[in-house]
Amino acid sequence: MLERARIGCALAPVTITSGDEVAELKGWWRVPKRDLVTNLQVMLEERKLRVAGGMAEAATLVREMQEMRVKITPSGREQYGARGKGEHDDLVMAVALAAWWLKRKNLGGEARGRRRR
Repeated sequence: MLERARIGCALAPVTITSGDEVAELKGWWRVPKRDLVTNLQVMLEERKLRVAGGMAEAATLVREMQEMRVKITPSGREQYGARGKGEHDDLVMAVALAAWWLKRKNLGGEARGRRRR
């Protein structure tokens, strides 16, 4: 739908995975949620990213960020998400995707991902 809408910018489809590696196949990306969340954390800690107080939904975004947790399952896998039942991480993930893309572009593009053929 976005491609048909011709919104005037390039699109980079991303599937958020529970995996360990970033991979790209024909312009489609697979990115571990861990990478997205930890990159966002680092950008916030280094003050490379700030939430504008007057922005629509700023309070919701900050609350979602505060509710993000990592849980280690009995099998040893990491699960990232909102702490409480009924909590969401949609805004966090939208910002995390944008931050990941910016970092990727600034570090030399496709060299950051494993290209699959």
